[in-house]
Amino acid sequence: MDIETLFEVYIKEIRSKQLCKLPEQENFFRRLGALLKDLEDEIEQLKARGEPDEVVAEVTEKYRNITSYVDDLCKVRRKKILSMLIHNVLTGKTSEAGYENLTPEEKEWYDEMIEKTNKHIERIKDLLKGGEKEIKEIVIVSATAPPELQEFSRVVMGLPKELVPSDAIIISEGGGAK
Repeated sequence: MDIETLFEVYIKEIRSKQLCKLPEQENFFRRLGALLKDLEDEIEQLKARGEPDEVVAEVTEKYRNITSYVDDLCKVRRKKILSMLIHNVLTGKTSEAGYENLTPEEKEWYDEMIEKTNKHIERIKDLLKGGEKEIKEIVIVSATAPPELQEFSRVVMGLPKELVPSDAIIISEGGGAK
Protein backbone atom coordinates (compact mmCIF):
# COMPACT_ATOMS: atom_id res chain seq x y z
CA MET A 1 0.00 0.00 0.00
CA ASP A 2 1.27 3.45 -0.81
CA ILE A 3 0.17 6.88 0.36
CA GLU A 4 -1.51 7.78 -2.93
CA THR A 5 -3.67 4.63 -2.81
CA LEU A 6 -4.62 5.35 0.80
CA PHE A 7 -5.64 8.90 -0.12
CA GLU A 8 -7.75 7.64 -3.06
CA VAL A 9 -9.46 5.09 -0.82
CA TYR A 10 -10.06 7.74 1.83
CA ILE A 11 -11.65 10.22 -0.61
CA LYS A 12 -13.81 7.51 -2.19
CA GLU A 13 -15.00 6.24 1.21
CA ILE A 14 -15.92 9.63 2.65
CA ARG A 15 -17.79 10.63 -0.53
CA SER A 16 -19.81 7.42 -0.77
CA LYS A 17 -22.95 6.67 1.22
CA GLN A 18 -22.28 2.95 0.87
CA LEU A 19 -19.34 0.95 2.16
CA CYS A 20 -16.65 0.90 -0.55
CA LYS A 21 -14.63 -2.07 -1.71
CA LEU A 22 -11.04 -1.71 -0.59
CA PRO A 23 -7.96 -2.57 -2.63
CA GLU A 24 -6.48 -5.87 -1.49
CA GLN A 25 -9.45 -6.15 0.84
CA GLU A 26 -8.31 -9.40 2.48
CA ASN A 27 -5.10 -7.76 3.72
CA PHE A 28 -6.07 -4.09 3.76
CA PHE A 29 -5.42 -3.38 7.44
CA ARG A 30 -2.22 -5.44 7.49
CA ARG A 31 -0.93 -3.46 4.53
CA LEU A 32 -1.86 -0.18 6.21
CA GLY A 33 -0.05 -1.38 9.32
CA ALA A 34 3.01 -2.18 7.22
CA LEU A 35 2.93 1.31 5.67
CA LEU A 36 2.79 2.91 9.11
CA LYS A 37 5.56 0.63 10.41
CA ASP A 38 7.77 1.52 7.42
CA LEU A 39 7.34 5.22 8.19
CA GLU A 40 8.11 4.65 11.89
CA ASP A 41 11.26 2.76 10.89
CA GLU A 42 12.22 5.53 8.47
CA ILE A 43 11.89 8.13 11.24
CA GLU A 44 14.08 6.04 13.56
CA GLN A 45 16.69 5.53 10.82
CA LEU A 46 16.78 9.26 10.07
CA LYS A 47 17.32 10.01 13.75
CA ALA A 48 19.99 7.29 14.06
CA ARG A 49 21.90 8.72 11.07
CA GLY A 50 21.76 12.18 12.59
CA GLU A 51 19.73 13.69 9.76
CA PRO A 52 18.69 17.34 10.21
CA ASP A 53 15.64 17.97 12.39
CA GLU A 54 13.76 19.39 9.38
CA VAL A 55 14.08 16.07 7.51
CA VAL A 56 12.90 14.07 10.54
CA ALA A 57 10.06 16.54 11.11
CA GLU A 58 8.94 16.21 7.49
CA VAL A 59 8.65 12.41 7.68
CA THR A 60 7.08 12.66 11.14
CA GLU A 61 4.43 15.04 9.77
CA LYS A 62 3.82 12.65 6.88
CA TYR A 63 3.34 9.84 9.43
CA ARG A 64 0.90 11.94 11.49
CA ASN A 65 -1.12 12.84 8.37
CA ILE A 66 -1.36 9.22 7.28
CA THR A 67 -2.35 8.16 10.80
CA SER A 68 -5.07 10.81 10.75
CA TYR A 69 -6.38 9.57 7.37
CA VAL A 70 -6.36 5.98 8.64
CA ASP A 71 -8.24 6.94 11.81
CA ASP A 72 -10.84 8.91 9.84
CA LEU A 73 -11.22 6.11 7.30
CA CYS A 74 -11.81 3.59 10.09
CA LYS A 75 -14.38 5.86 11.79
CA VAL A 76 -16.30 6.36 8.54
CA ARG A 77 -16.30 2.62 7.85
CA ARG A 78 -17.40 1.81 11.43
CA LYS A 79 -20.29 4.26 11.10
CA LYS A 80 -21.39 2.61 7.85
CA ILE A 81 -21.07 -0.85 9.39
CA LEU A 82 -23.21 0.22 12.35
CA SER A 83 -25.79 1.58 9.88
CA MET A 84 -25.77 -1.83 8.16
CA LEU A 85 -26.32 -3.48 11.54
CA ILE A 86 -29.28 -1.22 12.34
CA HIS A 87 -30.77 -1.91 8.90
CA ASN A 88 -30.32 -5.65 9.42
CA VAL A 89 -31.91 -5.59 12.88
CA LEU A 90 -34.90 -3.55 11.71
CA THR A 91 -35.51 -5.38 8.43
CA GLY A 92 -33.91 -8.77 8.93
CA LYS A 93 -31.93 -8.24 5.73
CA THR A 94 -28.20 -7.76 5.24
CA SER A 95 -27.01 -5.53 2.42
CA GLU A 96 -25.15 -8.04 0.25
CA ALA A 97 -23.12 -5.33 -1.48
CA GLY A 98 -22.18 -3.79 1.86
CA TYR A 99 -21.29 -7.15 3.39
CA GLU A 100 -19.10 -8.07 0.43
CA ASN A 101 -17.15 -4.84 0.94
CA LEU A 102 -16.19 -5.68 4.52
CA THR A 103 -12.65 -6.74 5.33
CA PRO A 104 -12.29 -10.07 7.19
CA GLU A 105 -11.82 -8.15 10.46
CA GLU A 106 -14.91 -6.06 9.81
CA LYS A 107 -16.95 -9.16 8.87
CA GLU A 108 -15.99 -10.81 12.13
CA TRP A 109 -17.04 -7.72 14.09
CA TYR A 110 -20.29 -7.34 12.14
CA ASP A 111 -21.20 -11.02 12.51
CA GLU A 112 -20.52 -10.90 16.26
CA MET A 113 -22.71 -7.80 16.63
CA ILE A 114 -25.54 -9.40 14.64
CA GLU A 115 -25.30 -12.58 16.71
CA LYS A 116 -25.31 -10.71 20.02
CA THR A 117 -28.12 -8.41 18.92
CA ASN A 118 -30.25 -11.32 17.75
CA LYS A 119 -29.65 -13.16 21.03
CA HIS A 120 -30.70 -10.05 22.92
CA ILE A 121 -33.86 -9.71 20.81
CA GLU A 122 -34.74 -13.39 21.35
CA ARG A 123 -34.10 -13.08 25.08
CA ILE A 124 -36.44 -10.08 25.33
CA LYS A 125 -39.10 -11.89 23.27
CA ASP A 126 -38.76 -14.90 25.58
CA LEU A 127 -39.12 -12.72 28.68
CA LEU A 128 -42.18 -11.00 27.20
CA LYS A 129 -43.73 -14.45 26.76
CA GLY A 130 -43.05 -15.27 30.41
CA GLY A 131 -39.88 -17.16 29.57
CA GLU A 132 -38.08 -19.52 31.91
CA LYS A 133 -35.27 -18.77 34.33
CA GLU A 134 -32.12 -17.68 32.52
CA ILE A 135 -29.59 -20.46 31.89
CA LYS A 136 -26.13 -18.93 31.90
CA GLU A 137 -24.33 -21.91 30.46
CA ILE A 138 -25.24 -25.35 29.24
CA VAL A 139 -23.17 -28.37 28.37
CA ILE A 140 -24.10 -30.46 25.36
CA VAL A 141 -22.90 -34.04 25.04
CA SER A 142 -23.42 -35.46 21.58
CA ALA A 143 -22.28 -38.60 19.82
CA THR A 144 -22.52 -36.82 16.44
CA ALA A 145 -20.25 -33.96 17.44
CA PRO A 146 -16.95 -33.72 15.55
CA PRO A 147 -14.25 -35.99 17.08
CA GLU A 148 -12.40 -33.09 18.65
CA LEU A 149 -15.60 -31.97 20.39
CA GLN A 150 -17.17 -35.31 21.30
CA GLU A 151 -16.49 -35.06 25.00
CA PHE A 152 -18.18 -31.75 25.74
CA SER A 153 -19.15 -28.57 23.99
CA ARG A 154 -19.73 -25.50 26.15
CA VAL A 155 -22.36 -23.24 24.71
CA VAL A 156 -23.37 -19.80 25.92
CA MET A 157 -27.06 -19.09 26.54
CA GLY A 158 -29.04 -18.34 23.41
CA LEU A 159 -28.01 -21.27 21.22
CA PRO A 160 -30.78 -21.75 18.63
CA LYS A 161 -32.54 -25.06 19.17
CA GLU A 162 -31.96 -26.08 15.55
CA LEU A 163 -28.20 -26.08 16.20
CA VAL A 164 -28.46 -28.56 19.08
CA PRO A 165 -27.93 -32.14 17.79
CA SER A 166 -31.06 -34.27 18.15
CA ASP A 167 -29.17 -36.87 20.20
CA ALA A 168 -27.73 -34.26 22.58
CA ILE A 169 -28.16 -34.54 26.30
CA ILE A 170 -28.45 -31.04 27.69
CA ILE A 171 -27.30 -30.65 31.27
CA SER A 172 -28.42 -27.38 32.81
CA GLU A 173 -26.78 -25.34 35.53
CA GLY A 174 -28.88 -27.18 38.08
CA GLY A 175 -27.34 -30.51 37.08
CA GLY A 176 -30.50 -32.16 35.78
CA ALA A 177 -30.95 -33.46 32.24
CA LYS A 178 -33.60 -31.95 29.96
